[in-house]
Amino acid sequence: MTLRKLIAEIIEDLNKYKVTDDNPYDYELIRDKIINAHQSVLNKFAAGKQSLESFYQPLPCIELECYQNTCQVGGFVFS
Repeated sequence: MTLRKLIAEIIEDLNKYKVTDDNPYDYELIRDKIINAHQSVLNKFAAGKQSLESFYQPLPCIELECYQNTCQVGGFVFS
């Protein structure tokens, strides 16, 4: 689940699924609170010398194709 999707679900829950454009909840505030909570949990695990592997999602290797000053990743070109 992405951070953007998590924030949208929290806002939907707070609005009782009556989402409108004049939402009283601040997207950036909710994002910052989620990031702070995540960091707090990671710090508690790290302080206890426990493995953090369960908090991360493994990804297969990403192949890069570089041409001079640009790289292509999965069909997207980056300069």
